[in-house]
Amino acid sequence: MFGFGDVVMPLWLAVPFTLIAALGIVNSMNMVDGIDGLSSGITILALASILITLDFTTRLRIFIIVMIAAILAFQIFNLQLTARVKKVFMGDAGSMMIGFTLIMMICYCTQATATRGPRFEAVTGLYFLGLPLIDMVSTVLRRVKKGKNPFKPDRTHAHHIFMHAGFSPRQTLVIMLCIAALINGMGILLNELQAPAWLQFGLFVLLFTFYFQGIQHGFKLSHLLQKVHGERVAS
Repeated sequence: MFGFGDVVMPLWLAVPFTLIAALGIVNSMNMVDGIDGLSSGITILALASILITLDFTTRLRIFIIVMIAAILAFQIFNLQLTARVKKVFMGDAGSMMIGFTLIMMICYCTQATATRGPRFEAVTGLYFLGLPLIDMVSTVLRRVKKGKNPFKPDRTHAHHIFMHAGFSPRQTLVIMLCIAALINGMGILLNELQAPAWLQFGLFVLLFTFYFQGIQHGFKLSHLLQKVHGERVAS
């Protein structure tokens, strides 16, 4: 992934690295679950991306399809798409469960010995988990930079910035899912083009840099949009 051949870790380093990475993904799915439908919507996109990347031939296709159907059913209740249903929430248990499922599924689909069929580069999986992963790291770095506890909840995630700018929760949900779909689409395209792992990783780092810089100045932009919106309402 760095352009110098395969990265081979000794077992004493590989095991804790894998655990920390898995816990990071689980936590990122929990942290991004700040508005209705976001974490579950990102999960649907990630699962669909895995299916598309593996040309629907993965041994997990039935499991993935069933999971997508289950989450779609949950979305109906969570977003109350019809007045006949009562609202339900995912909660920490739900977001952590899907985070764990996604990271384990991606680990499985990157191992040729496990899948016995088509696979994709491990770095491609970063794109399928791109939005929650980038948002989590950006938020933690932002908190550290300001001297705050990186693990203490606040309202500095991207979806908070959009809502602070005056977008409704539903509008924010659509915007965030479009961003997630764009990142996932990049992963699918790079895999289709058979881009080397080092190039995929470099582009992902570049994508993270742009996102982080946007978050850094996000509240300034949201204040400006809020001011413009207020002037229009007043007039």
